[in-house]
Amino acid sequence: MNFENYTIKAQEAIAEANKLARKNENQQIEPEHILYALLADPQGVVPSILKKFATDAASISSELNQLINQLPRVYGGNNGQVYLSQQTNKLFDSAEKEAQALKDEFISTEHLLLGITDNSDNAAKLLKN
Repeated sequence: MNFENYTIKAQEAIAEANKLARKNENQQIEPEHILYALLADPQGVVPSILKKFATDAASISSELNQLINQLPRVYGGNNGQVYLSQQTNKLFDSAEKEAQALKDEFISTEHLLLGITDNSDNAAKLLKN
C-alpha cells in the first residue's frame, strides 16, 4: 500500500484515524477510526454524501464513538505504536479496487467510504443500517 496514491484528504483522514487510535490507546487502527475521521471533516465529501441519503452523520459519529470506546486498549509498553488491523487492510484493498474500477488515478475519501461498506465489520454494519 502506497499512501502517495491517496489524495490529500484521504491521507488526512488516515492521519486523524491514527491520532484517534492513539488517543483511545487502541493498538490497531480499525475501520471505525477511519469512518469517524471521514465524518469529522466538515469540508469533506463523506458528510455531504451521507446527507444526500438522509443519514444523520452526528448520530453515526456518536455510535462510532461508542464502538471505539469498546475496542481493546493497550496501556504502556507499546511506545505508542499503532498498527493497521486486518479489517483496515481489507478496507484499503477495497478502496484501491474501487479506484481502479472507476479508472481514478488517486484513492480518495469516497473510495475509502466504499471500502468501508464492502467490509463486514461494525463500521460497515452501522452505515448499512
